[in-house]
Amino acid sequence: MWPKANIGVVLGNISRLVGVDVDSREGLGDLERQAGILPKTAMFWTGRGLRLLYKLPKDISIKTRHLSAKCSVLGEGAQSVMPPSKHANTK
Repeated sequence: MWPKANIGVVLGNISRLVGVDVDSREGLGDLERQAGILPKTAMFWTGRGLRLLYKLPKDISIKTRHLSAKCSVLGEGAQSVMPPSKHANTK
């Protein structure tokens, strides 16, 4: 019905998902310095870098916070556009 529509998911308590938005190699370095090595998870490319998605335990709630100018944790109330959505900056 809507063949050109994109797919989005609300992060946080509704989906029980949290996203980690990394916009460059610098952002990946910022993430590793602050969080260490993260467990393997679902990952996809975004218009500026990559997005990691993690499932939240039922008793945990995470708010969106910016670890640096190039790395953010996307939590309660944030949205993630999901593959195979099209973005002007992606292939």
